[in-house]
Amino acid sequence: MADNMEPDRIVVLGAGYAGLRCISTLALARRQGLLDARLTLVERHGYHQLITWLHEVACEVIPAERARVPLDRLIPDDQVEIVQAEVTGVDPEQRQVITDKGRMPYSRLVVALGSEPAWPQIPGLRDYALSLRWWHQAVHVRTHVRRQFAKAGRARTRGARRRLARIVIAGGGFTGCQLAGEFAHWLPLLADTYDVPLDDVHLMLVEAEERLLPAWRRWVGRRAEQVLRRKGVDVRLGAPLERVEQEYVVIAGERVPTATLIWAGGIQAPPFLETAGLPTGPQGRVYTDAFLRASGFRDLYVAGDSALAIDARGHVLPATAAQALRQGEHVAKVLLAEAAGASPPPYQARHLAMFISLGGGDAVGDIFGVPVRGRAAGLIKEGVERWYHNMITAALASRDG
Repeated sequence: MADNMEPDRIVVLGAGYAGLRCISTLALARRQGLLDARLTLVERHGYHQLITWLHEVACEVIPAERARVPLDRLIPDDQVEIVQAEVTGVDPEQRQVITDKGRMPYSRLVVALGSEPAWPQIPGLRDYALSLRWWHQAVHVRTHVRRQFAKAGRARTRGARRRLARIVIAGGGFTGCQLAGEFAHWLPLLADTYDVPLDDVHLMLVEAEERLLPAWRRWVGRRAEQVLRRKGVDVRLGAPLERVEQEYVVIAGERVPTATLIWAGGIQAPPFLETAGLPTGPQGRVYTDAFLRASGFRDLYVAGDSALAIDARGHVLPATAAQALRQGEHVAKVLLAEAAGASPPPYQARHLAMFISLGGGDAVGDIFGVPVRGRAAGLIKEGVERWYHNMITAALASRDG
């Protein structure tokens, strides 16, 4: 990594939906001669993960490798320097990124690091819970659950078998509901494979609030609850997770034996963003101005889950892949406008259509306040995800060709 400041170096942190969209747009502009700046992408994993498919990877709906793409197959290496490193901090005063491989200078910085699981102070949670935020975690969940069912098939007592075949998902938000929906279809297949009686299989979804999907409109949570209960999911509302041990969890005072707890209880932006002095709000997300710059920082942009974008009515936009894609594209447009000496366009923060899959082709959606449910919602969500996959495939074809 270079130690000396260069005339113009744009550094993008993170190759998720926002970061990949931003760096790809900038790389194309650089190739066309519209941008004269060195471009650097920093990503710890070395691949782009399709996070909206991780629940399907965890439940063996799709092959694991389908949900990740190596960056060197997506990004033109003649236009972008790809650095595989862990970002541990940002120094806005020195205009440097701090990584596990040293410091890196920038002239303009785009923070698109996404989010990570929020870990509240619940005894034993971080010691024993699985999570589903990264591709390798989805693979681990799949392997772990298969292993527990294999053990359940060999268990000598019903108590041991039921503990091994009980899955507890803590958190009834987007991730928890999608995962529960896929598990509802997968677990009967596992039970048949490993000779585990269906009566001993138990899938629980627990939520501390009084409804599922508390960040969505109330009817969306009600519909998701109806669908999941119909699929056999034991939905517990107003049931906070209180303690986690190796062989059981405590939920609203009840001791529940289990070998698998998956934590889906919320997300937060990387904590070092607040430590760096950036203005942060709920979930540690960074307040942004009209151009998606961190408020008070002219050369530092934030996009995706790490950004706390607020619409005209004062409502915080949810952290979704659709929002991340839109914000990543906009940051690139602002940077290109500035490079051309033009006035950058302001970001129009608005709520987008949202869909949540519930397994087996079922889904529930909210298209600007209009409810969509059942197979129709499932088809729309599948179409959106197929569009993104086709876009990735097209990028690969252009690189390989």
